[in-house]
Amino acid sequence: MNIRARATALLAAGACLALLATGARAQSFDHLKCYKAKDPAMKKTYTATLTGLTAESGCIIKVPGKMLCVQTAKSAVSPAPPGGGPSGTDAGAFMCYKVKCPRGALPPVSVTDQFGSRSLAPSSAKFVCAPADVPLPTTTSTLLPPTTLPPTTLP
Repeated sequence: MNIRARATALLAAGACLALLATGARAQSFDHLKCYKAKDPAMKKTYTATLTGLTAESGCIIKVPGKMLCVQTAKSAVSPAPPGGGPSGTDAGAFMCYKVKCPRGALPPVSVTDQFGSRSLAPSSAKFVCAPADVPLPTTTSTLLPPTTLPPTTLP
């Protein structure tokens, strides 16, 4: 292999390593992972009109929060789901509070996601989730140790 071909191969290998190292960051954080949370906020109630499947007025929101939901990326799902559904954008973070709205009839809903399509009948709302600032740990990539290459001179 001549020196020019060797240099090209080394550059290509370096580019591949760089792509592999940044591949984990290319994932979409379009799912939410929710955790039960102990919120130290003082007990308080709020009344609100909430929209969604239908507008509901007189909903009671109870503080402190009960769940913390943060964006997550998923991988290696087994068995593979049937697919379909939209792909989303980064989901962000949310603090979720118990909510109780006056009884009312909710319309049936058609849902399509990565696990398939189906029709479901929602019942009363249980939580309302508000966007929250949550500093998330940064992800790091593991890089291969540097290799020592023999010195080459290009013509």
